[in-house]
Amino acid sequence: MTRGTSRPVRPAALAGLAAALLIALAGCGGAPAPATRTLPAGSQVGPQRYLADSAEGAAAVRDFAAVLDRMAVGTTPARIRRLAGDLDAPLARVRLARQRLGAERLEDRRLEAQREAAAVRYATVLGWMERTAVAAHAGNQRALGAATVGLRRAVEALRAVGRPAGTA
Repeated sequence: MTRGTSRPVRPAALAGLAAALLIALAGCGGAPAPATRTLPAGSQVGPQRYLADSAEGAAAVRDFAAVLDRMAVGTTPARIRRLAGDLDAPLARVRLARQRLGAERLEDRRLEAQREAAAVRYATVLGWMERTAVAAHAGNQRALGAATVGLRRAVEALRAVGRPAGTA
């Protein structure tokens, strides 16, 4: 995003990562509609609810990345600040999805192990999204570039949760 030594990150690549995350974590159809309320810790949910919450989180990350794509290299700080408000809705959706995924408990052991691993990495993704939004609201191109790189790496780590060991 700046003329510094860091390589600019194409936010469109984040959208691709989010789409892959959606496929990896929400691989079955017929899932319930996205939830709109938080869950108490330890709430027992079924696999479809878990997959729907995962899909909603992935869709929100994709929407966030689409806004970042409009903040392409060369965008002025003033334009970045104007577009920053568009990050708020997807960020709120990711916060809700992260809370729900962290509070849920599943009877299926394999899915529960995946949920536990994803919840930790999801918190990291959320942290980088929040840093990205703060930088965008400030119009800080350098911080926005660094936060976007961190976000990309966090999304890649989250994607790895849904893959079998030893696959790329």
